[in-house]
Amino acid sequence: MRMWKVMFLAVVLAGSLVVVTNANAQTYDRGEIHGFVYDTSHAVVPKAKLTLSNPSTGYRRENLSDSSGSYAFPQLLPGVYKIRAEAVGFAATEVTDINVSIGARLDLDITLPVKGRTETVTVSAAEAGPVDTTTAGINQTINQKNVEGLPLAGRDYRDLAQLSSSAEVVPGLRGGIRLGGQQSDYSGLVIDGQDNFDNFFGENFGSLETKNFTVPLDSVQEFQVVTNGFAPEFGRATGGLINVVTKSGTNELHGTGHYNARAHQFTADDALGTASNIDLQQQFGGTVGFPIHKDRQFLFLATDVQRQHGPLTSVCVTTDCVTDFAGITGPVFADCTPAAASRRVPHGGVGPGTCVPGQVPTPAFAPSGFFLAPSCNQNPSVGDTVLQDCYGVSSLAGLLGASNQFQNLFTLIGKYDYQFSPANHFSIRGNGTRNHTSGFTGGLGQNEINAGFSESEIFVNQGISGVFALNTVLGRKVNEVRVGIQGETRIRHANGNGQPTVLLADSGFTFGERYYLPINGDDGKLEGQDNFEYIFGKHDVKFGGNINTFAVRKNMFAGWSTGQFDFGSINDFQNGSAFGLIENFSANGQPLFKAGTTFPSYQSDLGLYLQDKWAVTPNVTLTYGLRWDGTWNPQPQTPLPGSSVYVGVGSGTKAFNGVPQRVPNDFGQFGPRVGLAWNVSRGNHPTVVRAAWGLYYAQEIILFMPVGGGG
Repeated sequence: MRMWKVMFLAVVLAGSLVVVTNANAQTYDRGEIHGFVYDTSHAVVPKAKLTLSNPSTGYRRENLSDSSGSYAFPQLLPGVYKIRAEAVGFAATEVTDINVSIGARLDLDITLPVKGRTETVTVSAAEAGPVDTTTAGINQTINQKNVEGLPLAGRDYRDLAQLSSSAEVVPGLRGGIRLGGQQSDYSGLVIDGQDNFDNFFGENFGSLETKNFTVPLDSVQEFQVVTNGFAPEFGRATGGLINVVTKSGTNELHGTGHYNARAHQFTADDALGTASNIDLQQQFGGTVGFPIHKDRQFLFLATDVQRQHGPLTSVCVTTDCVTDFAGITGPVFADCTPAAASRRVPHGGVGPGTCVPGQVPTPAFAPSGFFLAPSCNQNPSVGDTVLQDCYGVSSLAGLLGASNQFQNLFTLIGKYDYQFSPANHFSIRGNGTRNHTSGFTGGLGQNEINAGFSESEIFVNQGISGVFALNTVLGRKVNEVRVGIQGETRIRHANGNGQPTVLLADSGFTFGERYYLPINGDDGKLEGQDNFEYIFGKHDVKFGGNINTFAVRKNMFAGWSTGQFDFGSINDFQNGSAFGLIENFSANGQPLFKAGTTFPSYQSDLGLYLQDKWAVTPNVTLTYGLRWDGTWNPQPQTPLPGSSVYVGVGSGTKAFNGVPQRVPNDFGQFGPRVGLAWNVSRGNHPTVVRAAWGLYYAQEIILFMPVGGGG
């Protein structure tokens, strides 16, 4: 798309602000209250004074009903509020227990009785039961009661998303939460308005192919599962998103603490008689919230820690290998002349040499430039076995049995809120997370693996994030500015670090360093957004935009760095007769690990939206709007070789001349959206029919792009 089209879009959006009367949407981490003020004859009451307050924080905001009798309190932090309505000639009415949830719009009409002996009428909203009857999309709020009361073995609030009918957990190595029938990497996670999507792997920030803590469970006030028909404000997702808001401090000192323990003695075997793979799991942590300055400044802190360990058992799946493995000690070192062909040991015999099958030359007899793998004893004695000096076992049977597998998780959060005037609210939230795991199998199995423990992975994944938000309220106009920053590192190694990989084809058993390791990643994201909302009459207009840049600061992939030796059988291994070798060597005159490290690369996104939620009638609400996203993708860092590329599957494959040298940018992500909510039966128990249509675009994953090129 040419740049003039982008400029044209910006002009259209700016012009739309003049001609479109309004749009309704909710900011990610906030909700709103909207309604009309009537007298007992159901005539509207203009210029009624409405005072909103939150007793727990001292927050207070005033507004007047307009000529149509409507009022609105947009951009409210989730919590319990009360509204006092007053007008000349009428008794004041106070509505209490108004529970504002994340992303929800409550329609709450207030009736003022004629002033008489009664000066004030008090009504509980809990009895009136206001619900969101105007949103066209399908959303479900998991409230604080659910978060605190439902059992969670792993203390991960995301598991509660399965309470939504449109959510399911996908099993498998990269199995995340699937929303709206879409792939898990087409969904999003937003915490306090901050995008927590990892553009490289398509995972959540702080995750590494297995779920990690993002924020402490007890810091989650509530969250919303947004699917199917979400408004233009929500972008870069096709399935939906999990929208989380964390707790803040209040005027009261409050806190929690927990300690949970799970031991194998208290865990029954499963239906197949398999024992739990957890010997001991301990979870502990707590929260504290308090005022720094009453009604003005608050602080909230929370942490979650988990220590878990148990057995990961290495087994051989063929019936005879348990016995046979004990007799396989592998090749031995000898002072002999090798057959040519390999830089690593063990290796087979090809060509002349004095080594007989089952012998490996000692370093003194190896040709110049040949060397042992890093894991091996660099000065082996004659008669030592390769298994002894490189893998630390006397026979293949030593690779079988249970090894200790552990997962240590930690997360810490701090949140500071400052209501420095009735119109301005400022907040800072910082979060750190760490996952130290050993025994991650990468899809080989959970309790048992047909491999040595050396094939499993040990990694440390850690990151920090921060988000800064400023909300300014000017009557019915609200502006929100938000800046988020995050960074994480992923350091991944094999438990058999530096050991050559060995495959025994007859049993499928493998041991040594996993072929795709080591991997070191370092990435970060910077995000800025601004949202403006204007509510009047039957309309609520909202427009805004955001920009974010995901930086891959360092990414090192060096697969098969120690080589993989393939043997047809255990007897071939005993004789040192491999039929195949896969090894990654240095490229372009650079050392292997330097050649396998990409230069920094960036993916940037710009999003703009305009939306309107129009109360056509008291029972019918129409939502419509447009979203546009543009993406600048990272480019190959070295030329891609070849003269043609093949596209398609099977018989449908076609060859195209020329190899593209660039990843195309994408400026064509136009997403018109329209939705309708019809409140069939108004009252305390409404029935709502919802319908929506729209175009949605997911984030493009960098992992699938040829960023390294052909170098």
